[in-house]
Amino acid sequence: MFIDRTDKTKFGKWWLGLDKLIFFSTLALMFFGALMIFSAGPASAIRANFNSSYYIDKYIHYVGIGVFVFLFSSFLSIKQIKFLSLIVFLILFCALIATLFGEPIKGAKRWINIGMSLQPSEFLKPIFAIIISLILVRIKEFQNIEDKRRMKNNIYLLIGIFVAVISLLILQPDMGMTITFSVIFFAEVFVGGLSGKWIATLIGLGVSGLVLAYFSMPHFYTRINKFLGVGNVDTYQIDMGINAIKEAGLFGSHINNLKSTIPDVHTDFIFSAMVEEFGAILSIVLLSLFFTIIVRIFNLLKEKKNPFVIFACTGITSYITFQIFVNVASNLKLIPTKGMTLPFISYGGSSFVSSFFAMRILLALIQKYNVRSEYQKKKKKN
Repeated sequence: MFIDRTDKTKFGKWWLGLDKLIFFSTLALMFFGALMIFSAGPASAIRANFNSSYYIDKYIHYVGIGVFVFLFSSFLSIKQIKFLSLIVFLILFCALIATLFGEPIKGAKRWINIGMSLQPSEFLKPIFAIIISLILVRIKEFQNIEDKRRMKNNIYLLIGIFVAVISLLILQPDMGMTITFSVIFFAEVFVGGLSGKWIATLIGLGVSGLVLAYFSMPHFYTRINKFLGVGNVDTYQIDMGINAIKEAGLFGSHINNLKSTIPDVHTDFIFSAMVEEFGAILSIVLLSLFFTIIVRIFNLLKEKKNPFVIFACTGITSYITFQIFVNVASNLKLIPTKGMTLPFISYGGSSFVSSFFAMRILLALIQKYNVRSEYQKKKKKN
């Protein structure tokens, strides 16, 4: 697309300030995701006693919603992102509470039905990162002017919001999301430069929580034992996933079509299906696209002077990186399976639209004219 650098229209400024490498790498990931849903979706649908095109039809529907969300958030300024995040956080927090009164699915209460099944925690992830960033910025401001009382009050607010969200996730229960939100929180707190005393306290609480979860949550206990090979546990899913990867070779294998035998192959084990379908080479290309996006974002953050942008982008990028690692590593049997989706690739309405929204927020935050104008306005005020 050819747009003159003197173009002062809103679209012109948006396009010229857009990071094209991240944008087109994200589109390439979506293309991979579409290929995999069309490949793995029918087998999963048949296993679940649906029409073979069930997941494909719903995927197309979710793409439409994702595009709408992307376009809606395309031209948001940093000020608008902050304001809308506060409102959306309150709505999603209430929705998270509402899930506890819903019907359990596979032993967990994570969804609400609003004409379609919605997982509030998926959408809360990028919003949570922004809210934590806003509070961290205030903590730093009060720290700089040595206002210890207000600094401590904001630290208590920071911890209070974190504990409240985590508590609701544990009650669902959803250990995967609990750990994901903890990753967002600790990544931002670390970059925010909170004192070692506070960080050590929070890490201690996190480790204690994991130990408590192992002994008090049967699902989490079973997952860990399955990975360690302790007791009589069913390892069929992970074994079939590993076999699919082993048979793939460099260019993929269609001899045994093992992906059709893997439970949840269109979500948790989409990476195994992709390796079997396209082979090791194209799978490495996919991981390279993720790597390119992550490295590009962190390189761009080195140039940013707006602390809010640095904190928020760190939180969002950290949880996306964590999800990629957990999904791929569990498919390779390097860590216990956790039922975590691969961003842009796995099927799942809430997960897919949330990934779309998170990436759009990232692009908006690092948008050249957005960051520059926000920072310049702040300097003028001072």
